[in-house]
Amino acid sequence: MGAMGIAVSAVSAGAMLSFWGWLAVKVIEQGRKLVELEARFTMHESDCANRLEWMRTLETQMKQIGIDTAAIRLLLGEKIHAE
Repeated sequence: MGAMGIAVSAVSAGAMLSFWGWLAVKVIEQGRKLVELEARFTMHESDCANRLEWMRTLETQMKQIGIDTAAIRLLLGEKIHAE
């Protein structure tokens, strides 16, 4: 193998190392993006659970307001119609 063969081997080895280095950087970058996406998903999941709990609490409060309003109307002598 002459000087030309060694030079070609060195260039191809450098290209292979560059490719594997680039690939490693891309894999690490994709892993970081997946971790960020999972964190955002977890945050949104938590927000949805909190909103659902708030809506259920609101529904309970609205039912209680309806009951209290009907009781007040009965005390005032108003006839209550079933709706």
